[in-house]
Amino acid sequence: MKKNRLPETFKSFLKKRGWSLFNFQKEFLKSLKTEQFNQFLISSNTGTGKTITLFLPTLIQALEGKKKKIIYISPLRSIISDLFDSLKTIITELKLDINISKRTSDETSNIKKKQIENPSEIILTTPESVALMIAKKETDLIFKNISYFAIDELNEIINTKRGDQLVLVISHILKINEKIKIFSCSSNIENFQYLSNWLSFNRRTKIIKNNHKKSLKLKICFLENIPNYGHGVDYALKEIYKIIKNNKTIIFVNTRAQAEILFKNLYLSFKDLKIGIYHSSLSKKVREETEMKIKNNKINSVISTSSLEMGIDWKNIDKILNIGAPKSVNKIIQRTGRSNHQHDGISEAILIPTNKFEYLECLALKNLISNNQFDKIKEKKGSKDVLCQHLLLISCNSSFSPESVYKSVVKTYPYKNLTKEEFYQILQFVYNGGYVLKTYKDWAKLKKLKNGNYIVKNDTLKTNILINSGTIIDSSNIKIKTVKGKVLGTVEENF
Repeated sequence: MKKNRLPETFKSFLKKRGWSLFNFQKEFLKSLKTEQFNQFLISSNTGTGKTITLFLPTLIQALEGKKKKIIYISPLRSIISDLFDSLKTIITELKLDINISKRTSDETSNIKKKQIENPSEIILTTPESVALMIAKKETDLIFKNISYFAIDELNEIINTKRGDQLVLVISHILKINEKIKIFSCSSNIENFQYLSNWLSFNRRTKIIKNNHKKSLKLKICFLENIPNYGHGVDYALKEIYKIIKNNKTIIFVNTRAQAEILFKNLYLSFKDLKIGIYHSSLSKKVREETEMKIKNNKINSVISTSSLEMGIDWKNIDKILNIGAPKSVNKIIQRTGRSNHQHDGISEAILIPTNKFEYLECLALKNLISNNQFDKIKEKKGSKDVLCQHLLLISCNSSFSPESVYKSVVKTYPYKNLTKEEFYQILQFVYNGGYVLKTYKDWAKLKKLKNGNYIVKNDTLKTNILINSGTIIDSSNIKIKTVKGKVLGTVEENF
C-alpha cells in the first residue's frame, strides 16, 4: 500500500456504494505499514464493519498487484457462509484475480483435498478445521505462503477449550512461518488487556478502538400473565405474533429445544406467518435454504439459537426478539446488532422473559448496557487435555522434538506457566499412557525415534486421531428425516 493513499479503483468502489473508511479502519491500515507490530486487535461494536476490516489489507494489496494470502478463523459456520457471499461480491466488483474458499465440516473431503492442491488467497475456516490442517504435511506449504491470520470475535472463544486449541495451533504455525501478521477483532469487554496478552505471540500487539458507539434501543415486554417459573413462552404467543407480523425479525432463544417448541407453536397457531428455524443440528442444506429465504424476503422471521448472533449481515432485519434472559451483556448487544446492521443504524431488540425472575435479569442487563458496563472475561489457564490432543495432531504431520514443542507451547499466554516437568508428564501420558497405563499397549499412541523425537505410532491411530479431534464434546447422534425421506439434520440421542 502506498503511503496514506488508497488505489483509485478502491476509492471508486467505496464512492459507488456511498461508503467511506472509518477512522479505526484508516488507523489499522496505517499501523500495518510499520514493522513495530505483528499483531493487531480491533475493538468495535456489532454492525460497525469490524469483520470486513480484517480483509482490507488483502483486498487493497491485490489491487496493487500484490497477492497476499489470508486464513480467516470464525467461531461459527454461519458467519463463514454469509461472509463468503459478501466477499465474493466485493471481489467481483473490484475485478480482482483472487480466489476464496470455505474449509469447514460442511465441505466434502474431495473439496478439501483440492483446496490443499490449489490453495485460495482467502481461506475461511473454523478453529477445529485449522487444527486438522496442522496434522497434514501437505498444508505446511499453505502456512509458509500465508501473510495474514485473522481471528473474528476473539472474545467468544478466548476463554474456552476451543481457544486453547487455537492458541496452540497458531504458535505451531508461527514456527513454520514467523512472518505471519495476526489480525483479530472483538466486541467491547471490560478486561480488554486479556485479549491483547492472549494475542501477543511476536512482539507487541497494536490495540485499535472504534470509539463510535452504536445506537441500541432495548424494550422489555412484560405481560400480566407472565409465569412465576418455567422457560416457555406460550403466554406471549399473541404478542410475538403482533411484532413479527409486520417486521422482519430474528427471534433468538437460548436452546434448540426452545427453538423447536416455539417454531411449532407459532406455526400451528398462526397459519399466515412465514417463519423459519435455524440451529446447529439442522443440515447444511436446510440452513442454507433458510438463509436464502430470509435474505430474499420469502419468510418474515427466523427462530435461531446463538448460531445467528455473530457476523450475519442481513440489512432487511427490522427488530430482534430475545426469548428469555440472554445471561450476558455482550450476547444481547451482539444479538441486537443483527437488526439495522449498519454503522449509523439504530438496532432494536425486544426482550421477552419466560418468567418473573427473568424479567429482573432483563432489567439488570438493560441498566448495565446503559452504563457501558460490559462482560468481564475470566482468565483461564490452558487445558492439559487440549495439549494432549495438540501433541497427537502434530505427531500425525511428522516427528517432533519435545524441546522445540515445549518452547512453542510456553510462548502462548494460556500455557506460559507450564513447567517442563508438567509438559514431559503430559508427553509421557500421550506416548504410552503414563505411569498408570503404560503396561497396556492400547494406550501407546506415539513411538519414540532414535533421535529422541516422537511420531504417531501407525496409520490406524492417525485416522482415529483425526476423526476424534476437537474440543466440542460429541455424543451419539441420530439422523432426522421427514416422512418423504428428506434429511433435516442430526440430533443427540438423549435430546
